[in-house]
Amino acid sequence: LSNPGTGRYNFTAALAGTSPDPYAVAPASGYVDPGQTVTLTVTPPAIPADSPITANLYADTLTIESDAYNDTPHNVAISQTARGAILAITPVFLDLGTVLLGATGTGSLSVANTGNAPAAVTFVSPQPVFSVSPQGQSVNAGATLAATASFKPTAVGAAAAIVSVTVPAGTALCDVLPTIELEGWGDVP
Repeated sequence: LSNPGTGRYNFTAALAGTSPDPYAVAPASGYVDPGQTVTLTVTPPAIPADSPITANLYADTLTIESDAYNDTPHNVAISQTARGAILAITPVFLDLGTVLLGATGTGSLSVANTGNAPAAVTFVSPQPVFSVSPQGQSVNAGATLAATASFKPTAVGAAAAIVSVTVPAGTALCDVLPTIELEGWGDVP
């Protein structure tokens, strides 16, 4: 706020409170002396980890009023939209069947991003006989990544793993990232 006049004026600053999570404004009131300025700071809310990407979901209006002669309220639109990837995997369970020792069985998966930002996807398997590729591939907003699950048994019998998906911090709007359950059977030739 600036005061190019010759007298002090008082002001109040208030948010309409239309955002689902409140903003803060500081200072909320005060005065501006002639030839001086006062900076108002509007602090946005933290966006929840599982936020929808609705345009301007976190919008609000800041209204500034003063007692300056003939001054009318000043409305300042505040716009904020959650940004991030929202990931889903299909299928969430994949049986890679019976695979001979020394051979590799594969199956197809897809990773869909219904969010509004890309995310580099990495698959982490707790069992070395299972893997998913490609690794570190970016899935753009509104796109689907084709992936391949592999099973290369080292012993005869059943094997299973829950493969987790990781993305760089701050890129996903999923409260919990998806996982893939893989299983297969190792057999001798």
